[in-house]
Amino acid sequence: MLNLNGLNNLETIEDGNFAVTEMPLFNNISALSSLEFIGGTLTINYTPLATLNGLNNLQTLEGNLFFAYNESLNDYCALENLIIVNSYSGQIVAIADTAYTPSVQDIIDGNCNE
Repeated sequence: MLNLNGLNNLETIEDGNFAVTEMPLFNNISALSSLEFIGGTLTINYTPLATLNGLNNLQTLEGNLFFAYNESLNDYCALENLIIVNSYSGQIVAIADTAYTPSVQDIIDGNCNE
């Protein structure tokens, strides 16, 4: 899979997690721009993503944010709506080889990218 274009109108994932994983040619998640609610964890692993643009409208995430092996990912500013406006209280977890992983407090303080 090279993109998520079939998900352009996806607004809600009620009872479950959402994962973007093992997509070495995948360079953006802009097709997720309508997504507002995830009833579980958001996982992004093994991608060449540099930014999370496309998650700008995410308002509710009932699980954690989990990242691993995204060597270029250094811009989390698209999560400001979720974290600052909607008071996200979960965690941002990165286990390995991600260019930059801010904490929730980092994003609140304006340090959403490196």
